[in-house]
Amino acid sequence: MSFDTHSDYNISASTTWAQLPGYTFNISYLDGSGVSGVVGTDQVTIGGLTVTGATLGAANLGPSTPSTFKAGLIGMERGSMSVKNSTGNSVTRNTWMQNIAASLPSPIFAVYLPWGSGAAQSSIDFGYIDSSKYTGTLSTVPLMSGTAKWQFTSTSFYVNGVHYSVTTTTSGKALIDTGTTLLLVYPEIAAAFYAAVPGAYQDSGEWVFPCSTTTFPTLTLDVGGVQAPVSHEINWGPWATFANGTKICDGGIQTTSRTTMTFGDVFLASNYVVFNDAASTIQIANIVF
Repeated sequence: MSFDTHSDYNISASTTWAQLPGYTFNISYLDGSGVSGVVGTDQVTIGGLTVTGATLGAANLGPSTPSTFKAGLIGMERGSMSVKNSTGNSVTRNTWMQNIAASLPSPIFAVYLPWGSGAAQSSIDFGYIDSSKYTGTLSTVPLMSGTAKWQFTSTSFYVNGVHYSVTTTTSGKALIDTGTTLLLVYPEIAAAFYAAVPGAYQDSGEWVFPCSTTTFPTLTLDVGGVQAPVSHEINWGPWATFANGTKICDGGIQTTSRTTMTFGDVFLASNYVVFNDAASTIQIANIVF
């Protein structure tokens, strides 16, 4: 569904919305932006699955307000969500997934995002695994403890079949985030990848390359000991046009200064991932594009 055509959620028009007096939320995103607003409960239906009295945040400031973008985030992190109550203290509330999990055949969800030219319809599978959406077998990856993120170790990578160990002074870890568009990796990974892309360079910290580029090196990332490919959405679109008419495009793979890498939708365009909070695991396989 297009963001430009679907209806906006309006708490004043909802007969089932109930605001929690004094409750607020404030979220900061990886790109430096953020969103805040009030908290309440409402009936929330996703894919025919309904939670009555689901806690949600209604944005009144930030990029998810109706005057700008017309879609928000479901919130699929592990564990509960944190909001502020009337006294300013943080309290936890169940997420939509936590509420619906008990009524599913299995308390899992799987993400299928083969977006881009020629891709099949993207989907989220709640409670089951669709074997038609991946090839081979699913590999199970243990998640790191002590975090609400879908986080795992990531200490190596391959570019054009050449193995590299991560040498950045970090703990070698990454997380999968469906709410992040790009694939954000350590600088050494991006540098090794773009060194094999003719004409690639950094412009104000952003990796770019000639838009005429149609062939890219292979990239495989370590996901908790499982090797996962990245082969789609490398060209993220126009970045600049020079006076001579040369067009430069932005890369879907960029660097992060954080100690934890973020494998966003560019990564998920190549990988089918099953999320299981109860078992503290993810499962991963090559996507059927």
